[in-house]
Amino acid sequence: MRSVKFELEAIDSLQSHLKILRAKKVLLVTGKKSYAKSGAKKIIENLDGDFEFIRFKEFDENPNILDVEKGVRIFKKNDCGCILAIGGGSSIDMAKLIKFFAPKTEPYLNKFDIQLSPDDNIPLIAIPTTAGTGSEATQFAVVYVGLEKYSISDILLLPNHVAIISELHLSQTKYQKAVSGLDAFSQAIESFWSVNSTEESRDYSLKALKLIIPSLQEIVFGEGDLVAYKNMALGAYLAGKAINIAKTTAPHAFSYYLTKRFNLPHGHAVAVFLPSFISYNFYLNNNHNLDYDCKQKFLLSELNKLLPSKPSSKSLATNIENFILSLGVEIDINRLGISKQDMIIALKSGNAQRLKNNPREFDLHDFVKETSMFR
Repeated sequence: MRSVKFELEAIDSLQSHLKILRAKKVLLVTGKKSYAKSGAKKIIENLDGDFEFIRFKEFDENPNILDVEKGVRIFKKNDCGCILAIGGGSSIDMAKLIKFFAPKTEPYLNKFDIQLSPDDNIPLIAIPTTAGTGSEATQFAVVYVGLEKYSISDILLLPNHVAIISELHLSQTKYQKAVSGLDAFSQAIESFWSVNSTEESRDYSLKALKLIIPSLQEIVFGEGDLVAYKNMALGAYLAGKAINIAKTTAPHAFSYYLTKRFNLPHGHAVAVFLPSFISYNFYLNNNHNLDYDCKQKFLLSELNKLLPSKPSSKSLATNIENFILSLGVEIDINRLGISKQDMIIALKSGNAQRLKNNPREFDLHDFVKETSMFR
């Protein structure tokens, strides 16, 4: 059974859910600073129940297999019966990875595709402290082995219970809010045009965009309007539900190299590629003739209506770029100190699983020729 609760109801439901699970020892997977800074620590400390929390926070921002092994050992050593993840995508992914590998024996490197059985379904609760990754709504987790990135997928990795409390997002910096939100923004676009999209996933995508676009600038530069934070949290959750069905595409596929090589936050790395793939996916030849496939045409129309750009803007790609820049996020590779050689390496090392979902087959020569990334 899976449940999702929002705001004050989410706090009440957290305690009742732990009691239903009869959780005595809980592995608490958190970020190093966000747990206290966000206010989540106070929520946990005020829970009324005989719960013992064993905190695990010593892991990299981009989960690697060595840290996963460490987390599994702590989980087993303390005989935990439940995992509670509080944090951004890294914390929730780490919790999922511990759940995934805990029933398995080391070494784990040859066990990435072995699915969990119902008997191995360790209860997992997720409380996101960012609005962006959508990890609380997906069955995926990312793990690095050295510089190689792997995606784990298992239906049992969907959290059993999700508590979305938008006030936990208030303490983030403007930059953190912007890049987290851009991750969700890109997820909503990519899941819409993905070759795996369905009527259901596109409905989630569009609802997400209608919430994210007007809310994102407000939470980055506004005066703390809680309605915008609530809408952004819901939009990010819906974008997560969309990618859980349709999966992400090229902008995500190529983002991982920039994250590992330049320590660029995931949402920022995705944003670097998004405008260029708007051009590449919508315009199918050197003359930039539109592909009037119904799905693509509808997405183009909706985005141009939603984006806060002037009607005279030349193209959707330009509107998207202006929206990203308006949030204070730089995507020009020269200004970011990323060389053309590094971008070529990134474009040659894209995640194959994600690239398969892109609506247009990727060709490096055509991409360089047709987009403005290297100009």
